[in-house]
Amino acid sequence: MIKFQNVTQRFADGTVALKDLSFTVEDGELVLITGPSGSGKTTVLNLLIKEYQPIAGEIFFDDLPLSKIKSNQLPLHRRKIGAVFQDYKLIEELNVWENIALPLLIQKENLLDIEERITDLLTLVELTDKALMFPKQLSGGEAQRISIARALATGPNVIFADEPTGNLDDRTSKHILDLLKKINQLGTTLIIATHDPIIIKETQSKRIDLTQPEAKSKKEADQPPVIQKKLNNSNETKKAKDQKKQDNKEKQSIKEGKTPEERTKTGKNNNQKIFQKFKKQLTQSKQQANALTQKLLKKKLKDDQSN
Repeated sequence: MIKFQNVTQRFADGTVALKDLSFTVEDGELVLITGPSGSGKTTVLNLLIKEYQPIAGEIFFDDLPLSKIKSNQLPLHRRKIGAVFQDYKLIEELNVWENIALPLLIQKENLLDIEERITDLLTLVELTDKALMFPKQLSGGEAQRISIARALATGPNVIFADEPTGNLDDRTSKHILDLLKKINQLGTTLIIATHDPIIIKETQSKRIDLTQPEAKSKKEADQPPVIQKKLNNSNETKKAKDQKKQDNKEKQSIKEGKTPEERTKTGKNNNQKIFQKFKKQLTQSKQQANALTQKLLKKKLKDDQSN
């Protein structure tokens, strides 16, 4: 399903994050990516969802090179990969039901299907009684289980759990690991990036051990000539893109007669409006879905009484 072929990636400061990395993940497999903080585990996820392109090598997903995926195809590709993060990344202003519903609403799923899907997911993570609570009202383990439910909402082919137990105690970590294993047994490919000794000890599966961070911190001058050339070209391309982006911003600012401060304020206001719109849609969707559910229950009760 997934293949990294001699992949090299570096950060903006020239630090090489991954060097000549190769591995495969089969459909339905459970794979551990291990290594200390800074060894490149999160970089693997970012490359997999095509946040950026590697400077060398190729990544394949379902036999398709990611370099061939166009920007308008990215949303569909990313729906196939559910991500679970160490800090949960739940939206504080939305309750549990709304957090899980958000990716489904964005996909414009049928309201009744959304209701059924969320009910199934809350049952799977054993948190049906927390549907109307907000993230701040949840424990760390509960928040992580809701994060897992949201990652599963769109029915992804792969779940990538990035340090899923990093903020949890040992007992809760084992509970989260058991849940992830259950999801894998149900047929979802699972990749766990971790340095948690509990997960490593409790999981007997393929393990990809990334290079130690000190081997990752070599600057461009320390790299082989081929990699040096790619790094230099990448730096030049990035600088050119950044400069062009800045120039376009300045031109737009002059055209609109706005100062940078005014433009920043406008951007924040627009983001707030977009968020409020989504929140309103979520509330309406939930109300409509609940109304449909009640209607069906009443109809069933009436039919039962007639019989």
